[in-house]
Amino acid sequence: MNKYKDLHASYDVPIANHNTAGANMNDQPQANDWYRVEDFAARHPNLFPSVTSLRYQMRSRQTNGLAKAVVRLGRNTLISETKFMAWLEEQAEGK
Repeated sequence: MNKYKDLHASYDVPIANHNTAGANMNDQPQANDWYRVEDFAARHPNLFPSVTSLRYQMRSRQTNGLAKAVVRLGRNTLISETKFMAWLEEQAEGK
């Protein structure tokens, strides 16, 4: 029996955020707000016709401001939907 069989099948695994000291909990994304890159692109086909188009934005995340919406957890890259949408609105406003 492979003990790692269902490791990647579970997308509802809570993600601990240890940087909550002094932060308003309403500003923190919830555990169900984080999605793998493939799942996020599939969830928003109107924004990303392919996973490649999302990965293109993520390659420049340190310079385009998207880094605040992305976290690496082991081999997985996760995106906060709330923070991504806030970033997208900033881009639309021209900030």
